[in-house]
Amino acid sequence: QMERLDRKKIKLDQTQVKLNDFLEEILKSVTIQVESKGGQITWALKANPDNESIDQLPIGDVVDNLIDNAIKYSNERIEIFVNAYTIKDQLFVDIEDKGMGIPKELLPRVFERFYRVPKGNLHDVKGFGLGLSYVKEMMNLHKGDVTVVSRVGKGSTFTLVFPITKSNASITIDFKIPTTLCSSLRAFSLFSSFFFFLALHCTQTCFTIHLVCQVRNQEVIT
Repeated sequence: QMERLDRKKIKLDQTQVKLNDFLEEILKSVTIQVESKGGQITWALKANPDNESIDQLPIGDVVDNLIDNAIKYSNERIEIFVNAYTIKDQLFVDIEDKGMGIPKELLPRVFERFYRVPKGNLHDVKGFGLGLSYVKEMMNLHKGDVTVVSRVGKGSTFTLVFPITKSNASITIDFKIPTTLCSSLRAFSLFSSFFFFLALHCTQTCFTIHLVCQVRNQEVIT
């Protein structure tokens, strides 16, 4: 994927998904991994609206990558919390851990290629330092963003930001009929009903007269 990004050959296969459901499926699949290490992962997926146009495979990789980092950089006790929510025209996904945290001076570099945050005094975390760079570039392709806040010894929170397109946003139209128009409509309705009744009555009367005339003509003939 990174090689394709370098060659600018990535073409997104975007589909409309319910992001809350999409995230829940991923989180259920990683729960076993977290719990096997004696950890815990919880979530609150309350994005509304949560319809989002994404390429499911790379965005799934993005979420997996951030959760994997949360596991790697956690202390003895793994605690991960995922939160999805909507603010105005943006959809947010927070992935928070209670791990070692990242020093403030290193935060500007975490999305650089081949950069790995030191774990203690040793670079003993496996990988090539491409994960967060991939996350950043993939979110850019989705016209979104990724940010991070962190405190040493307290943990880190990575936030994925997705734009909500106009087609996904709910539209409410407040349409009120003026009082004067309502009165006119009611009057027109009563007026129409009166003339309909009158026309029906006249039709019935004419039909009755016609029948009477026919009967009388027959009597005269006989």
